[in-house]
Amino acid sequence: MNLSKKEMLEAAARQYIPENTNLFPCILAGITQWKKKRRVRRNISIIILLGLVISGIFLLRIPVVAQKLQDLFGFIPGVGIVREGQSLRILAEPASQTQSSVIVTVSQGYISGDQTIIFYNAKDEEEKLIFHGMLQPDELCMSSASLRLPDGTLLPTVSFGTSQIYPSDYTSQLNFPALAADDNEAVLLIPCLEFTRPGEAPSNWEIPLTFVQAPPDFKLAPVVAVAHPNGGVQQKALTIDQYIQVENGYILMGSFHSEFLPYHLFAVGMPGENPVVTDANGAALRTSLPEEFSFSASDYSESPWNYKVEGQQFAWPLTITFPALIGTVPNIQADITFDTGPNPQDGQIWNLDQDILLADHHLKITTVERTSKGYVFHLQAEPPVYCFSSTMEDVTNTSCNMEDENNLTVEMVFAGSVPEGYLTLHITDPSVVIEGPWEVQWQP
Repeated sequence: MNLSKKEMLEAAARQYIPENTNLFPCILAGITQWKKKRRVRRNISIIILLGLVISGIFLLRIPVVAQKLQDLFGFIPGVGIVREGQSLRILAEPASQTQSSVIVTVSQGYISGDQTIIFYNAKDEEEKLIFHGMLQPDELCMSSASLRLPDGTLLPTVSFGTSQIYPSDYTSQLNFPALAADDNEAVLLIPCLEFTRPGEAPSNWEIPLTFVQAPPDFKLAPVVAVAHPNGGVQQKALTIDQYIQVENGYILMGSFHSEFLPYHLFAVGMPGENPVVTDANGAALRTSLPEEFSFSASDYSESPWNYKVEGQQFAWPLTITFPALIGTVPNIQADITFDTGPNPQDGQIWNLDQDILLADHHLKITTVERTSKGYVFHLQAEPPVYCFSSTMEDVTNTSCNMEDENNLTVEMVFAGSVPEGYLTLHITDPSVVIEGPWEVQWQP
């Protein structure tokens, strides 16, 4: 978008917003109200702040507001999006603690306008301790880290995640609330190390941290809002909302809008690959998933996406194409009923051959097998269905697995006695692939 267009849009916006209106309090108020409704999930990214940016997309349609919001946020490579301010602080120097042969090192730390971000690494120098990446969560350390302030106040972890895990080495990111402007010291408390069983590794880590004002040459890459052009349903289904210019490319952040997708699909991306990005001459460009971002969403109305385009000099505009989308179809359901008959036995198999239709995807329930703990349903799908939510009355645990492209199994496990007689399997929210393509064009 060139300057003249920006000026034109700002002039249009000024018809409704007085010249000296301070939009900053309104933006923050809207963000604060939104923040109270969101839930964060465990991952490596700066989920909270990125979510706040996405929540403000409706404001970005007005260029004046977009500029105000753009001034609030900046991007740190390897970290993510943080809220800018006059007092961005960074870790003064790495800090570490050693117990036995295990060293925990805090390598990076940042205090932005609304959060504290800490990266730490745990490593066993003797490589005797094993960090388990494949065990169930209830088998591992479940105590969360915290920050202890000089007055004794404990700040809990808001979100956390792991970027790398090896048998004797892992790196994690911890997000805490922001420290007050006059709090530049804190102690990181780690009750037990992630990916270890209780009592398996040294515990009760206490690592003092000191933060200082970021130097003048510590620059944050701006998060630039993108105006949405008017268009048809396809253009409304896929949008680019913001971009960040980084050293070796551009990070594009956009949304899939369920309202304009078939079956109101809640899209999560493409099946197994990145979108196709081409320049104005049709040349394909290299793309990747930026490590700084991962998303969660609170409803089925829209879902965010992000990709990094490698390079700086292109024949503009770029075209981003999603040949197909994979996602969940909400508010669709079906029931599978069958009769076990009296006294069913472990290993007994029933041939059902029941057909159901979910969002134009045909499911055939071929057989049901009785196990010592429940039942296993065998299904065939055409086109492929990437599993779904399922439940039965009094079921304790359910699992859905793809055997191959067209065959699935659904297992129902019961803690007590396995039910018999007339039974119903309730299916909801199938995950499917919808063929496109969907395209959007962009240039800075």
